[in-house]
Amino acid sequence: ADATTTVQGVFTQRGFLRVITSPAVAATIAVDGLPSNDWGVFTDLPVGTHHVCFGNVSGYTTPACQDPVVTAGAKTTITANYE
Repeated sequence: ADATTTVQGVFTQRGFLRVITSPAVAATIAVDGLPSNDWGVFTDLPVGTHHVCFGNVSGYTTPACQDPVVTAGAKTTITANYE
């Protein structure tokens, strides 16, 4: 009781990734191999290159995977075009 403890932490700034599907179809989006959502993702990630892939949607051609670069404190937006 009544003791004070000093803790020193390390802050690492992350970046943000926004993934949009066009049109807005119910496709599973995987970021670095982990399924994230069923049509759009907005998430914070460590700085660096990430691998984003898109699930199949009946009646559409699945877009190729993309490798966006996330920058500290910034938002990166990519679009998956289903045709």
